[in-house]
Amino acid sequence: MSRHVLITGGAGFVGLALAEALRAQGDRVTLLDLAPPDPALFARPELAGTSYLPGDILDAARLQAELQRIRPEVVIHAAAMTPNGEAAQSQALRIAEVNVTGTLRVLAASAAAGVRDLLLLSSISVYGSLGSGADQLREDGPARPDSLYGETKLAAEVLAARIAPTLGLRLAALRLGPLFGPWEACARPGPISRPMPG
Repeated sequence: MSRHVLITGGAGFVGLALAEALRAQGDRVTLLDLAPPDPALFARPELAGTSYLPGDILDAARLQAELQRIRPEVVIHAAAMTPNGEAAQSQALRIAEVNVTGTLRVLAASAAAGVRDLLLLSSISVYGSLGSGADQLREDGPARPDSLYGETKLAAEVLAARIAPTLGLRLAALRLGPLFGPWEACARPGPISRPMPG
């Protein structure tokens, strides 16, 4: 059964890869991001039929209005700031705002638009240094983030897990590890750094 899926941060590497997989199974896909991917990408058969919606996850009123207008059935929240060391120092408040407050605004806008299923893309960075060695990492291992990125991703997970049920949302969180693939070269560069560290 075809669904309408909205992907926040959709113009990035992960968003484009998700869009390709969803389109391959017949889903309708809308990419929400601050800036569009290269328009030529939409001519590629893998993304044919995908649409782009300009939007900022921190603009609560506009985000809610747009989601109510397009009525997606599923939201995949992939938007995040993935800082390098320098940005983690100079833009710490902005990173926390996007990664934590942005997540809560996506939850609220999704619920207001009647969305019931939301997938939160998190990161193995929540495990701290354990996340750097795949042979040591256990899914049920303790979360011990040791970076601003990991801390904000864990905070977003914890708050979303507590708040989603009160909004009538079914929430799943997926902690991504290091990623690479064919869309990496096509994606619009992120606001701070790429590639995504997981």
